[in-house]
Amino acid sequence: MSACVLKLIAAAAMLCDHVAVTLYPLWLGRAGYELLRGVGRVAFPIYAFFIAVGYDKTSNVRRYLTRLTALALISQVPFVLVFKRSVFSPGSPLTVSLTVAWPLALVLIAFVAAVWLLTVRRDGSVLLPVLALLLGVTELKAAGITLLTTELNVFYTLALGLACVSVLDRALKPERDLRALLPQAAAVVACFLLIRDTADYRYLGAALIVCFWAGKDQRLSQLLLLVMWAAIEYLLGGMQIVNFLCACLSAALLFFYNGERGKDLRRFFYWFYPVHLAVLGVLSLLISA
Repeated sequence: MSACVLKLIAAAAMLCDHVAVTLYPLWLGRAGYELLRGVGRVAFPIYAFFIAVGYDKTSNVRRYLTRLTALALISQVPFVLVFKRSVFSPGSPLTVSLTVAWPLALVLIAFVAAVWLLTVRRDGSVLLPVLALLLGVTELKAAGITLLTTELNVFYTLALGLACVSVLDRALKPERDLRALLPQAAAVVACFLLIRDTADYRYLGAALIVCFWAGKDQRLSQLLLLVMWAAIEYLLGGMQIVNFLCACLSAALLFFYNGERGKDLRRFFYWFYPVHLAVLGVLSLLISA
């Protein structure tokens, strides 16, 4: 199967997951909810796999990281609308708070911005990580609707995973430039401190991306690591066994990856996530009204 086909399967699985969250419990029973959410576990390993593949194939890692960061920023409010069901209440006050002590948050965000400007891109794109990290440590509620909270969308995880792979790859090369590498490694640590374990799939999600990259050219090793990851994520986490089995299904699907890109649907795959979340977020508000 080509990358395009696998990503379409992942997108469909993710849609099932998010539809289950939106429709439960008013329009969907418990059994249907658990089944659809289980199906959704197919998606992340496939996306994580192609972040690792994309790192080796991209001609511009900086631009790749910029896109993922931008999508993390764009997707956060729609993500919260889906996963934090709210009821519109015009008389409710606006409330804003930080989940991290603000002096620490500002220092860490300023440090990440400085590293971005000095070692990634010296342009206005620095606003993307700054705003994304600010959203990541902010809780915001307006008119009874939760717009920002501690739970962060999957693009935070994908961007962090890509950043980890980039730093590790450069660290392993004999010609590594420590003047750029050390600040970048520190910036990745700062990002982890800011969003802690609040991003979708938490630090384990970023770890899976690193495992896929470390096991490149060894497909069976990659898939074995995926099964081990799924056991840690779902079985040790006390979740439904269907989640573990569906994550293992993604390993079976990835086994048939043929190394081909297939049809170029990059724009569709990038925009599918925030757009479908926005639609489901509005639907969630209508259901709750």
